[in-house]
Amino acid sequence: MTFTVSSDRVASEDITVVANTVSLSAQGGGVDFADVIGQTLTIAAGSQSTTLTVNVDADVLVEDDETFEVVLSDPKFDGNTDASRVTIADGTGVGTIVNDGATLVTVDNTTFAEGNSGTTTFTFNVSLSRVASQDITVVAKTLGVTATGGGVDFDDVTNQLVTITAGTLSSTVTVDVIGELIVENDETFEIKLTDAKYKGVTDTSRVIIDDDTGVGTIVNDDTASISISDSNGHARCYR
Repeated sequence: MTFTVSSDRVASEDITVVANTVSLSAQGGGVDFADVIGQTLTIAAGSQSTTLTVNVDADVLVEDDETFEVVLSDPKFDGNTDASRVTIADGTGVGTIVNDGATLVTVDNTTFAEGNSGTTTFTFNVSLSRVASQDITVVAKTLGVTATGGGVDFDDVTNQLVTITAGTLSSTVTVDVIGELIVENDETFEIKLTDAKYKGVTDTSRVIIDDDTGVGTIVNDDTASISISDSNGHARCYR
């Protein structure tokens, strides 16, 4: 990141200032940027500007934009402090490190046997492609495909808020599937994700739903057994 240090007039001798970085929401020390400590900047005689470069550390964290300052001090003309020839009018420059990527939300598929009684818990993983510095939320609901909700084949999930906590990559949604003894085809339902938010706010520069549908497959685990009974009878003779 480059800052320009300028003079409003040309000077016949070199002008120097001392630059230091100061952390605001961004952290120095190589966390978000490399510190500049006591660096002398020279505006050469006959020119009106010079530059200062601050190295910003790249990362894959999805986060807020962050800021730090470059603060100027100790102006000198020809190596001497001389307020009649050089002063600092604006000694603070703000550097803004802009977040440069969104995390992608996906939900996986899951398959289990339904069970013969009670309920079986189907667990769907909701995952991020990148860690975020703030909580990510989505809203989940179930939709019947060949399986029927409302407690027939599974219990509905209706607008459930799912939170992927800051610093983690996944959370889960669970659906209770109803066990029974009917021999039937495998059945499916869906988990649908909507309304992705970063820190409680819709922000497509930071979070996007990439795969909004997880398919739950309820595997039939019942078998019909066919049998035929014995039979006794009398033979008759007819003329």
